[in-house]
Amino acid sequence: MQTTTISTRTAALLHRMPRWFTAQAVDAARVGRERQARADGNRELEFLCGVEVVESDFGEWLDTVATFSQR
Repeated sequence: MQTTTISTRTAALLHRMPRWFTAQAVDAARVGRERQARADGNRELEFLCGVEVVESDFGEWLDTVATFSQR
């Protein structure tokens, strides 16, 4: 409920602002989303690069999953 009120107030404020200011705010929000998406992608790659892949049979695989889950 409160987040709806805040976003409604923000929308009302942006509606009263000049168009150039609104465009700048929209662009800043887009850049922020893109930056966050890149950071998420980097964290995923970092995680994947840190995982050690080892050939094993099924019994060893269960041990590997247990060890990984403990981390």
